[in-house]
Amino acid sequence: MADKVLYHIFEKHNTFFLVDSFNQFFWNIGTNMQIVKKIEDLVKFGFFSKSAPSVDVSENSHSFDINQLVLNPSTECNLDCWYCYSSKIRKLNKNELNFEDLKLIFETVLRYKTKMESKSDITVSLGYTQEITQNFDLFLKIKKYLEQEQKKHEFQIFLFPPSTNLFTINSSFVDFINEYGYLTVSINLENKKQKQMMLENLKLFDSNVKKHLIIPIAAGKRNLFDIYNEYFLYFDFVSIRPARVEADSVFPWTENSLAELKYEITRLFQTLLHKKDEDLITFLTRIGPTDYLGRYLERVITRTKTLLRCSAGRNAFAIDPCLDVYPCSGMIGIPELNLGKIQLDDEDLQFNGTKLELFTERIECSRCCIQYYCGGPCIDWLNKQYGNLERFVNKYECELNKHIFEETVFFVYQLQEERKKAFNKLLIARKLENNLTYALDFDKFHRFFTQ
Repeated sequence: MADKVLYHIFEKHNTFFLVDSFNQFFWNIGTNMQIVKKIEDLVKFGFFSKSAPSVDVSENSHSFDINQLVLNPSTECNLDCWYCYSSKIRKLNKNELNFEDLKLIFETVLRYKTKMESKSDITVSLGYTQEITQNFDLFLKIKKYLEQEQKKHEFQIFLFPPSTNLFTINSSFVDFINEYGYLTVSINLENKKQKQMMLENLKLFDSNVKKHLIIPIAAGKRNLFDIYNEYFLYFDFVSIRPARVEADSVFPWTENSLAELKYEITRLFQTLLHKKDEDLITFLTRIGPTDYLGRYLERVITRTKTLLRCSAGRNAFAIDPCLDVYPCSGMIGIPELNLGKIQLDDEDLQFNGTKLELFTERIECSRCCIQYYCGGPCIDWLNKQYGNLERFVNKYECELNKHIFEETVFFVYQLQEERKKAFNKLLIARKLENNLTYALDFDKFHRFFTQ
C-alpha cells in the first residue's frame, strides 16, 4: 500500500493528527491503534491518493502568456537592508532604463499578447530592485502611457506600486497613494533610523488609505505577538514572512536559527488560543495578505489546492536594467535563471523553456505531506541558501513550512471543535469558505464510509 497512498501522522501538543495530503483532509486520531487498517478501508473510496504535483507547460516557448510583469529601471536605493535581494546586484549593475526604454518594452510585450490573441489581463509593476520613491516621476509617466495603451487592447492593464521603505518621501508619491488608497511598506527591524523616518512619513497619508507593513524576519526576534501588535498601532495589516537570504547573511538560516523561529511561531499560536474571541478575531483579520500564518490559515480552512507557490516563470516575469528577462526580480543576476535578453524589435518573445521547467515540475515534493498546501520551494531562496540549483529541497524552508502547517492544523482544530463561535466569526471576518464540514474525528469519519 505504501507505493500507492500518501498520508502523514504527526503529534502536536499531545494530540495526534492524520493528514490526507492529496484531498487536504485532516483528522484527530486520538490513540487509534488500528489506523493503518482504517486508512486501507478509505483508500477504496479515493482517499490518501499519491500524486506527484506538477503543472503542464508546453515545450513551445511561444505559448507562454504574460499576466504579471515587473520592470526594474534601476537598482538605486537609499538603504542597504540585510535581506534585500538586490543588495549584491546593485554593486554590479549600474544600468538604468529611461522612459523611452520602458515604452519599447511595453510595446514588445503588448504586441506579443495581441499576437497570441490573449484575453488575460496583465498586472504591471515598477522598481522591485530599487526604492520607488527615488524616481517616482518615471512611475507617473508610465501610468499615463499605460492609460493610453489600455484603449487599444481588450485585456485590462493594471499598474500598481511596489512596496517602499518610506525612508524618504516626495509629494507626488504621497498624492498618488492618497488617491490610490493602498500603501505597502517594508521595514528592516534592525534599522532604528528607518523606523523613525517611516513612522514620521506615515503621517503624510490620509487616514482612509489602507496601510500594509511587510516584515522580513529571521532568527533572533522574540515574541512575534508583540511585534504584530506594535505595528498594528500604525498599519491596518501586518505581514511577517521569512527572509530569503544567503548562507553568509548577517542573519543566516542554520539549525539553531530555524529552531528559534519555530519556537516563536509555536508561542504565537499558543498565545492566540488564550485570547478572548473578540481580541483573537481582531488580530487574525489584521494579518496581512503575504503573511505565512495567514497563508496557511486560509489554505487549511478552505482546502485550497496550491500546485505551485507563485506564477514566476509561468506567466510572471521580470526585466532588469540590462533588458535581461528572469522569472522574478529576486532572481536577477543568477546566470542559470537568465531567460535571455528581450529584443525590442522582435515580433515575438522567446524564453528558455528548459530553464522554466524549474518552475513547473517538483517531483521531489511528491512524498511531502503538505505538497498541496505549500506549492513547493521558492527557487530564489533555494539558490540563495545553497549557491546553486543542483538540489531542489531547501530544508529550512521546508521544515519551517511544515511546522507552520502543523501548528495551523492544531489551531484550526481547537477553534472548530472548542470555540465554534470564534471560528464562525473568523470565517466571516476573513471571508473564508469553510471546507472542513466533515467529521474531524477520524473514527466517526471512518464509520460513515464503512458502516
